[in-house]
Amino acid sequence: MVDVVVAGAINWDINLFVHKFPQPGGETPVLRITRVAGGKAGNVAVATARLLGPRRVAIIGALGKDSIGDEQNRLLSEEGVDTSTIIVKPDVESGQAYIVIEDSGENKIHTHFGANAILAPDDILSGTLRKSIQSAKIVTISDPPEETIDTIVGIA
Repeated sequence: MVDVVVAGAINWDINLFVHKFPQPGGETPVLRITRVAGGKAGNVAVATARLLGPRRVAIIGALGKDSIGDEQNRLLSEEGVDTSTIIVKPDVESGQAYIVIEDSGENKIHTHFGANAILAPDDILSGTLRKSIQSAKIVTISDPPEETIDTIVGIA
């Protein structure tokens, strides 16, 4: 079992760098695009695994059955995060965030919650997820649906 369980959003961040935000109805050129793994829970899980070492952190979240979900799973595993507690939702896309960033550093985030929005209490009650939560020394929660938060807290 793991020491830390992180529950919540796993997103794919698409960062769009611009000089200035466009005016309403306007257009602005995108200077550069980066695509990186993200989501609050994903970021916390990776940072914690880097501090504690491999396989001491598990992430509870939902991904779609798509190329983004496959890539997220691969990257989290490579970072030492236990991904056996990720739920794959076959009929919905993985979460994505489109982040527009000005030269000043100000940003605007447009989020498609995707599979994150349907991480359900019944998913959490499955044997593996329940055992991971019960045995963890620390459980952090960031962004799952409210009823799912209640279920996680009830188990922890």
